[in-house]
Amino acid sequence: MSGIAFTVRPMVAGDRRFVRETTLKVRQPRSGVTWAAWEAEHGPDVDRQLAEGRTVVADAGGGLLLGFATDALEALSMIYVKRDLRGNGIGLALLAGLGWGNDLPCSGLRVTRPTASFRKWADLHRIPWDAGDEEEEVTSGT
Repeated sequence: MSGIAFTVRPMVAGDRRFVRETTLKVRQPRSGVTWAAWEAEHGPDVDRQLAEGRTVVADAGGGLLLGFATDALEALSMIYVKRDLRGNGIGLALLAGLGWGNDLPCSGLRVTRPTASFRKWADLHRIPWDAGDEEEEVTSGT
């Protein structure tokens, strides 16, 4: 891990907008769907995951969030680290914040709607995961 200082903590009300919008934007296709239409269709699912699941954030202080991870229904539904900060151990720290870090690589992390970036990251860290019968997520490539 590099010298980036941050704390992993549970999401609070002031973090929710960043987490919600980032989750929706990461999953929005690059073309064919407007933001308003995408948010109207998928926003309620994200809202439910945030209400029913657990979300932790990587907080660098001063209102700066470096990333977050959400689990819902005993599966990782989203993990995000700002692009310029990837490779600094923040994602692994977020998984640990959800309680999965002590067992990595584990026998099978359940993941919903994995993105191409997640697949690459998990392969790099040799983290076995399973998406069950879900189809691959088509995203903007984040």
